[in-house]
Amino acid sequence: TGFTTAPDFTTVPQVPGPSKPNSQTPYVAKIATNGAIVYSTLFSNGATATPQSIAVDSGGDVIVSGNSAGSGFPVTQGAYNNDWFSLNLPFTTKIDPTGSKLIFSEVGVGGSSLALDSSGNVFIAGTVLNQGVTQYPTTPGAFQQSYVQYTYCVFPCQIGYPAGEQYVTKLSADGTKL
Repeated sequence: TGFTTAPDFTTVPQVPGPSKPNSQTPYVAKIATNGAIVYSTLFSNGATATPQSIAVDSGGDVIVSGNSAGSGFPVTQGAYNNDWFSLNLPFTTKIDPTGSKLIFSEVGVGGSSLALDSSGNVFIAGTVLNQGVTQYPTTPGAFQQSYVQYTYCVFPCQIGYPAGEQYVTKLSADGTKL
């Protein structure tokens, strides 16, 4: 996974999804052991996004997570949705083994690290900064349910910067709930 700014990015076997020139359009590609492209697909409906992590479940489904920029990132019906206004809205997307169908796609939960359990539940870890810290979801009984303001500075400490908040999220295998 990664992103491309090329308007002619090669997609196999289907026609690519929409892309915008000079925008970071995310893709997923599956490469065979002999180097052949099994599939290559764009998956953001033309929205700018930066994938940061990828995992594959036991059925061959691909889970990608990262940050989208602005609006327009696809959200599938029934998927968990925690949409808030942010320049870097996290996302998590699950794509079928052929690379041709979004199993689920959601915004408001996502990060830079993924792990899966034996049931296919998705564990997501990352850092949310500034504008997103109060909107990132928590669940009742969580270790920490609200943002604690921390500040860090670089020597010599003349300006303080708000520190990010780290999180771990467990998303159901079907993407419908935390």
